[in-house]
Amino acid sequence: MRKIWIKVWLVVAIVFLLLIGKEVINISRTEAVIGEVHHQRQRQVEAGVEIFQGPLGRLMANKYLVASEKMTLRALEIVDVNIIFMAGHPNERAGIEEQERVGWLLIPLFAWGLVRVVSSSNEWFKNLVFLWLMMSIMWGIRFERIDERALVGVIIWVWGVVGVGSYDLVRKIFK
Repeated sequence: MRKIWIKVWLVVAIVFLLLIGKEVINISRTEAVIGEVHHQRQRQVEAGVEIFQGPLGRLMANKYLVASEKMTLRALEIVDVNIIFMAGHPNERAGIEEQERVGWLLIPLFAWGLVRVVSSSNEWFKNLVFLWLMMSIMWGIRFERIDERALVGVIIWVWGVVGVGSYDLVRKIFK
């Protein structure tokens, strides 16, 4: 059974890297990224530091690095517990209607469920749970703005982990 999961995770990793690469290329062509690169190059020139004058300066300020930074921020925003439980407070995002997706009172059950999943001896269950999370991240990365549509998979995953925590807690209480 273990070899099957290694193959599954290898396929998921390859698909994830291809998706990230495609999105980085798409983002690198936007006006915002190109403007940011020009702004970074201008700051390098104004700084007058000799290290930025040659090819190293162009390497440090290129559209693919700026796009990959934006992609990293997008992926981190998808799994941000603050956005899921606290409606983004205190870091609300401009232009996005923030709402509480999962009640913050469920954080202890979520933590309990996450510990239960990680400590599970059932390899199939553990891999399935984290495979769902990975697929949810891959789904959310496709969206330019991280809103309800982008977070639907992660929200379902969070509710599933809360359900695992609730089930395990009730089972331990009434044992």
